[in-house]
Amino acid sequence: MHTKSTQPHDGELTPASPLTHNNPPSEAPLDVLHTALYAHSLQATQSQLGNRSAYIGMSDVGHAVECLRSAVARKLSTSGPTNTPALKRLLTLQRGHWQEQGIMEALSAAGHTFIPQLEIAAAFHSVPIRAHLDLTLIRSNPQPCIQVWELKSNQRLPETLYTANEVQLYGQIGLLHACWNRPCFSVRDASGHLVLSR
Repeated sequence: MHTKSTQPHDGELTPASPLTHNNPPSEAPLDVLHTALYAHSLQATQSQLGNRSAYIGMSDVGHAVECLRSAVARKLSTSGPTNTPALKRLLTLQRGHWQEQGIMEALSAAGHTFIPQLEIAAAFHSVPIRAHLDLTLIRSNPQPCIQVWELKSNQRLPETLYTANEVQLYGQIGLLHACWNRPCFSVRDASGHLVLSR
């Protein structure tokens, strides 16, 4: 890749040297994207999910079904991730967020009523439990109905649900049912500020 210098040299613009690791004019675009996606991932997780070490989430329960030892170790770890996730992994995760936003826009355009990122906070034997429902769809026809949508980013649709995802979804629905008439519900905006609590 070649660029042209923006500084005049003897009254003319001259071609710059090819970009090399020893003489980069600026940070490479993919490096910029990698850093930005990672910063956004940390910020979004903190604002929407809070301190995940302080409670058991439904994804933790789903993970435990697949590997209890790994789920417990991850929950007890206080050091956090030791390495920045690869760009490919960050893009996959971010694609899920972009997909979620697009789905919400489509549902709104079609006139559907839904609650994004509904949080349910409860406790079981003094252990704090939380569920974060990606989309809670409220329908009245042909009969009153509430649907819980857990959105995942997949390159292909599996023939059957992954066990962890299925357990996570059933946990969300179960907690929604168990806490229906209790003050356990809240909704936060994109910055993590509480906008509704019931």
